[in-house]
Amino acid sequence: MLTAPLYNDAAEAPPGGKARWVTTSDDIRLRFAWWDVGEKGTVLIFPGRTEFVEKYGRTVRDFLDADYASVVIDWRGQGLSDRLTPNRLLGHVGQFSDYQLDIAA
Repeated sequence: MLTAPLYNDAAEAPPGGKARWVTTSDDIRLRFAWWDVGEKGTVLIFPGRTEFVEKYGRTVRDFLDADYASVVIDWRGQGLSDRLTPNRLLGHVGQFSDYQLDIAA
């Protein structure tokens, strides 16, 4: 997996976060980030529509303070992940089940 950008300063996220690119089975490039210092387990954060990894920096900080690691994804069509249309401001997905491919990646 290739390193992806992570804007910790904008996110107000704790240090130690990492971001990577991953490709889905239908060839969509997604960005995800993680903070892996929690001992109690890992919380998967699935953002809502039009949201992005950095928006959850404070949430990640809260989970780390409670000793949980965190993973946040930019769904297809959101954040820095691939868009399905030429207009980057338009969020689009062919069918809702495509998001399952994002999770599987």
